[in-house]
Amino acid sequence: MQVLKTEKDQLERKVSDLQKSLAMEKRNFEEEKKEKEKALTRLSAVAGDKLRVNNPGIADLSDENRPNKLAEKFSELYDNEWTELYEVLEESGQTEEDIIGNLLQILQETYNSSNNLAENQRRELKKVILHPANVGSREDIKPPEGILSKITDIQKQTASIVFGDVRKEIMESNKLISDGMNEVKRKYVERCIQLCWMMAIQDPPMHLDFGPSANSEADKNVYRMYTKQGDKVDFVVWPAVFLHNQGPLVQKGVLQPK
Repeated sequence: MQVLKTEKDQLERKVSDLQKSLAMEKRNFEEEKKEKEKALTRLSAVAGDKLRVNNPGIADLSDENRPNKLAEKFSELYDNEWTELYEVLEESGQTEEDIIGNLLQILQETYNSSNNLAENQRRELKKVILHPANVGSREDIKPPEGILSKITDIQKQTASIVFGDVRKEIMESNKLISDGMNEVKRKYVERCIQLCWMMAIQDPPMHLDFGPSANSEADKNVYRMYTKQGDKVDFVVWPAVFLHNQGPLVQKGVLQPK
């Protein structure tokens, strides 16, 4: 009986040791699995960043403000805020062409100002990174590959923080925008600023084409017609959206033909 008890104790100890060893192996396996997953995530992020450098056609699908989404929101601006403000201005007795020209000019001023502010911000960020001891240096050093895309990442991540500053600068520095401000116009202007800023901080910046001049041929591949049909341009109603300057068309604009 004593011999059997001793053998039983030995077997129980072996089983216990095996269970401990198995538990330790399982913990090691889980830790290694987590480390590999982290490494793959980092590798995927780095590969994605490298793939998107100088490849604006490749979008980060996790980005809610990627170019095609911005184009959709830009179309909603035309359908909603633009239409609402148009109706308010129409009640004041202005002509159709004057109202449309006014609304288009507000958008164009916003677009130009946003691009200028975004480019200035990129330039200053590049100086801070490349000249930390002498930010005021005028020496133009070509940054290492990938740095500019990181700078635009910073712009995107801080977009909601800087929007108030961007809005204040654009609204206060442009008389066309600030004159006759009411709630409906404010909604239109603020939405223009928000979307133009997000377009300006893409890599590369998105491009709005404010259209061909009057009497030129109406390019129906780039513009859809407003309320008439024709082959010659009378005036532009809404700009076409391109992925970047001289890039592919993302969304057609609107024009009124003769």
